[in-house]
Amino acid sequence: MTQNINRESNVAINTNLKEIENILFFTHIVNTPKIDSSQDSISLSSIAKTDFFNAPDDSYTANNAPLLLTKIDNNKPFVLSCKVLPTFKQKYDAGALFFYDNNQKWLKLAFELDDSYNKRIVSVKTDQYSDDCNHEKNSNQSIYLKIASDTKQIGCYYSQDSKEWVMIRLFKNNFSPIPFIGLSTQSPTGDGNKTIFSEILLTYENLNDFRLGI
Repeated sequence: MTQNINRESNVAINTNLKEIENILFFTHIVNTPKIDSSQDSISLSSIAKTDFFNAPDDSYTANNAPLLLTKIDNNKPFVLSCKVLPTFKQKYDAGALFFYDNNQKWLKLAFELDDSYNKRIVSVKTDQYSDDCNHEKNSNQSIYLKIASDTKQIGCYYSQDSKEWVMIRLFKNNFSPIPFIGLSTQSPTGDGNKTIFSEILLTYENLNDFRLGI
């Protein structure tokens, strides 16, 4: 399933991007996830060997992890947050929030099983090539994740209880005027992964304190 991709690809020519009937407020999918939804949660399931990553040394490129997305107006502030519960089996299994322009420009904020099989907050920002940032370890089975923008900058946060947030990343918002935001699940080395997302909230508003994530 891992494949090399054209580094000039964009949403307009991304044949994997498909419109769907609304699931909550989500309107598009990439790589056709298996989706189960209820009033309180959405679960996404991936097949084996699924990932989004463009290695800095060109040794590995993957863009086959499933995404559930909606368009947003990037000229307005926004906040996406939810509780993330992956099924951790193999290293790099993860559930994530995803901010997506195209296969060459995206952000992934994940709760992931790392190389040593520790559960960890991970962020990956890709602009042609991916960086890969391992943040704090966390022994919980689930975690709250948040991506926020005030139009000029993007912040990434996690929380144990959705009340006190820790900022792990802050960078300039240079995404397109109408990108996509949503959810993802991955299993780069495993046989597939199911992630349950609950308490999903997308709002068009500024945080009161960008560094505190509230």
